[in-house]
Amino acid sequence: MEFWNQRSFCLVTGASRGIGKTIAVEFGKKVGPGSVMLLVARSASALEETKAEVLATSSGVKVVTAAIDLAQPDSGDYLHMINSALITTGTGARDFQHSILVHNAGSLGNIGLKALEWDNLSDLRTYYDFNLLSMILLTSQFFKIFKDRTSKRSMIQISSLGALTPFKTWSAYCAGKAARDMFMKSVAAEDPSISTLNYAPGPTDTDIYTEASSRTGDTALAKQFQDSKKDGTVLSTIQTITKLVRILGEERYTKGEHIDYYDLED
Repeated sequence: MEFWNQRSFCLVTGASRGIGKTIAVEFGKKVGPGSVMLLVARSASALEETKAEVLATSSGVKVVTAAIDLAQPDSGDYLHMINSALITTGTGARDFQHSILVHNAGSLGNIGLKALEWDNLSDLRTYYDFNLLSMILLTSQFFKIFKDRTSKRSMIQISSLGALTPFKTWSAYCAGKAARDMFMKSVAAEDPSISTLNYAPGPTDTDIYTEASSRTGDTALAKQFQDSKKDGTVLSTIQTITKLVRILGEERYTKGEHIDYYDLED
């Protein structure tokens, strides 16, 4: 079964802005009629803006929004959220040819500390609750509902070069991305019926990129971010997500693989 043009249930986290918003809009154009998009983020008003854009650019797609704080992971809340979306749209899990889970939501955390300077357990827990534990729990609840192994099931995680390469003063971020990558690889090894991809979008012009430029503890890295913005070499969200859409459509990856924007030619 091809990736696109199927009646799909697609859940996107962090869908209120940046890369997540672009994923929602571009995926909405590619899924088949009768599909449901469940858009998740903290800001209800920003989600409504994304919803309006998806509906304006897609045909035959229903959109449900859920304003939820992924920094407070709760399996019961996630299960209820997905079931509510099905009830609201008058659908059931078996109505869909393809179920797609996109883990996009994430944060930089404290990118001013060296690895040996982390000494606050509460700060670490807060960071990993949002960036790692919520992802793991949401995955388990999503595939508890979409459990039919005869249908197409896919999971995409927005990763980073930091999952493979350490950035000075970014230890929590890099460790979290590496853990997310490995979790995806573990799912692929344990359940080959789920197609999993770790996608590193490259340096992308988002609020997080701007934040990274000003908050990075390593001066050389900060200059690199700032120079890239001045040179115009930072990607737009539509550039990187257009490539993701193509990678998925062509299924040019092995399950659990980490693919960077620059790994494939345009």
